[in-house]
Amino acid sequence: MFHGAIAQSGGSFGPTRPTTYPGENMKTLTQAEQEGVAFAKSAGVASLAELRRIAPGDLPRGRGWPILDGWVNQYRLYEAGRYNDVNIIVGYNSDEGLSFSRERTPAEFMANVEKRYGPFAEKLLKAYPVGENSVSKTARDLMRDAAFGWQTWAWAVL
Repeated sequence: MFHGAIAQSGGSFGPTRPTTYPGENMKTLTQAEQEGVAFAKSAGVASLAELRRIAPGDLPRGRGWPILDGWVNQYRLYEAGRYNDVNIIVGYNSDEGLSFSRERTPAEFMANVEKRYGPFAEKLLKAYPVGENSVSKTARDLMRDAAFGWQTWAWAVL
């Protein structure tokens, strides 16, 4: 059907995580089911049939993320060479995800890096330093590289 593709902004090659961040949003089936139950509750219903009767415009605001359901795991399929061998160009932009940065102070940024990356935080803060009184673009690039760069790199390597 096609002989090549251009892929932009990562590609869902990351691990699952209970707390999602832009570009880092893979869910397990169990996590997705729990979120589905909570979503139905927020809509004021108790079943899928009741949920389907609600007009789309009347549904509470929600979001959907890729789900690793135990049947398809894109990373593992590529790792095993089980994919259509199609020429691809993969990439991401220098300011990819810049608008997702939420931390406004160096202290907020450093605390978030500690929370998200634990034992890797110290090395990451050296590679992506904050300014003395501001969160520099260099620091904000960490989000870009973690959310989009790593997945793009993983796809290209696989």
